[in-house]
Order: sequence, then structure tokens, then C-alpha cells
Amino acid sequence: MAIQAQYVALTTKGGGHWVVLVGEKGESRDSVYQRARTHVSRSSTDDEVNNLIVMSVSATRRAYPEAWRHYEYAKLAGIPY
Repeated sequence: MAIQAQYVALTTKGGGHWVVLVGEKGESRDSVYQRARTHVSRSSTDDEVNNLIVMSVSATRRAYPEAWRHYEYAKLAGIPY
């Protein structure tokens, strides 16, 4: 059974990193980036678009644990993220 990667798009906002979008399992990194870029472009500054990064879920948990915790809390609380 092959493990399907799952990617997370993050950007900077208010002095920290924030999860913008969590892709579907098996969705390509490029697809996640394009969807996140579209989402960020609608309501954010140029800096937030320029600072957009995409990495795996496991790398996000290690590198940006606070951003991931905020995302998980919002998901559990039913807050749109």
C-alpha cells in the first residue's frame, strides 16, 4: 500500500505563520500551492502571497507547531479556517 503525501500551505500573517490550506491526500504540491495562492490573493496583502510556502503535514508539524495547533483547534471547534 503506497503512502499518499498530504501538503499544507502556510503564509506569514501578524508576525507568525498560519495554515492557509490543507490539501487532500494524494493532491500534488503544485495543486495545493495554486489553490492556496488563489485563496490568499482574494483577501490578503502581497507579502502574504509572496511568503506562501507548501510543505508536507509532518514537516509542518515539526517546523511550525503553533500554526498547526491553531489549525487543529479551529477544525475541532468547527471554526471555518
